[in-house]
Order: sequence, then C-alpha cells, then structure tokens
Amino acid sequence: MASRLWLAMALANMTTLAAALFNATLGNIEADWEGGQVACAQFYGTFAGTSDCIKAANKLPIGADERVYHISTMPHYYFRNRMPMSRQHGNCMVQVEMAGQRIPPTVRLVPDDIRRVAAYIIETCALERGGPTGGFGTGNLEDMKQWLATDGINLDHYSMPYYTSFPTITFSNPFPEYFSPGNFDPEMALYFSRSLSDAAELLPPNSRQGKAVRARATRLMRAQQLMDPRGKRIPWWIDPDKPPRLEDAMSQGNATEDATEGVLVVPGGRPEEGAGTARKEKKKRGKIDKVEMNV
Repeated sequence: MASRLWLAMALANMTTLAAALFNATLGNIEADWEGGQVACAQFYGTFAGTSDCIKAANKLPIGADERVYHISTMPHYYFRNRMPMSRQHGNCMVQVEMAGQRIPPTVRLVPDDIRRVAAYIIETCALERGGPTGGFGTGNLEDMKQWLATDGINLDHYSMPYYTSFPTITFSNPFPEYFSPGNFDPEMALYFSRSLSDAAELLPPNSRQGKAVRARATRLMRAQQLMDPRGKRIPWWIDPDKPPRLEDAMSQGNATEDATEGVLVVPGGRPEEGAGTARKEKKKRGKIDKVEMNV
C-alpha cells in the first residue's frame, strides 16, 4: 500500500539517479537505524519534480564518520558543524534539526546517514497523488517511546531527559522559519499515542502502570486532534486541556516565539536562505523500520 512504505522496500526501489546524486552508498542501513517515521503533506510544499530537492539535499555535509554537531544560535562560522541547519536549491529547502522537549548542547550524527534518510523522504513523498510534496522524516524514536512508557513519569513536569531528543529532516518550499515537525506536527502525537497503546497491551489491564500508560496514550491522541490541522504550533507533549505558557512548554531555551507570526522557532533563528509560504495539508504516513541516528 503506497501510504505505508517500509525502509527495506524503499531502499530496494530507490532510483539509481537519487543514489548517484547523493554520492553516498545506500547499502544496508537497517543495522544502523531504528524507530523512524516519514510523513508527507502538502502543508510543507508541492514540487514539479524531485530535482530541486535532490540538489538541495546534495548541499548537506558528506561523511561516513560520526561528527559532533553544536546546537547553537551563533552564526555558522563559530562552529564548523552547527545545528539546526538548512540548505536550499530552487523551490526546495531541506532543514535538519533536533526535536524534543530538552535538547543537549551537542549531538553526534553521521552525515551520510542524514543524506540517506533525506533520499528516502524525497523518494517517499514523490509518490503522493497529485505529484511530489514536502514532508519530514525522523530517527531514533525508540528512546522517546521507551521513556514515555516508563512507570512513574509525569509529562507535566517537563523533565524529559536529553537522550530522548531525536533528529528530524524536513523538505519544504522555501520558508523563513524552521518547521520543527518533530515537536509540532500532529503525526508525532499520533505516532507516540499509538506506541503507548501498544505498550499498554503488554501490561496487566488493571495495574497502576497499565492505567497510567493508557491515560498518556489518550492524552496524546487528544493533543493530536488539537494540533490538526497543521499550523497550530503546540508541542505534542503538552496537555491539550491545560496548555502552559510558551516559556514553560520548551525548556532550556529550545524555542522562542515570533511575535509577528505567533509560531515557535528553534535556536539558530531563521534558515540561512529562502522565504516562502506553507501550503494546505494533505497527509500521508510511512514508517521507517529500524532507523536510528546516534545521538
């Protein structure tokens, strides 16, 4: 079914053109990645073809060795490897950033892994009915899933550990802000709600932990409904019945508010290039099986 693509299928069918342009050996990345997801939507943009997005992604760093990326609002020349980062070509922009309620000051990622996932997003979203759309992909969701199902946690304490943060890659028409879909796209609330429901099935139904995990799943489902349609900039972990002030919602200065637009912006300010508009939503979900960026 076109709306549900698994990584192995995507790699098997990936065009040689995309593989060649990305200057990276696709190989078997299933051993290196785990727990990721891809979602495509017209909200992020529409394209006449995949050429601009491939060329934008080809401007991303290259390398098979792990690198340290600094989460920084300073100009790029202060750090050789800074995140968030964006690249643009023509009508397509790619954004790479970390998502989560708490983000560590540095993260470790393999540049070629980022490029492989970027290629997979382009290939997946090119299959949308009506032509290629924008979208996003995530990696390393397993740590967040396991933490959300941990006994005794309280989401209202805003105490998610650093290790639950995860990388997100977004393709869109040029836009002056970071979309940060890992925090603000309703698909993430739905994804984690389903993972909690699955975890609850493994627990005794009348146990304290089982009831708590089911309650979290219900809460995230309500959050997904409040966040949908896209554009309502509410982090998925916020209680939809009693949203806090913005400064309480994102700890460690992980977001600021653009007073003119009423949206949240991750550190790093505006992308290095481009401006544009978001488009109406048309959803499509796909999963990456066994996908993990080492953070």
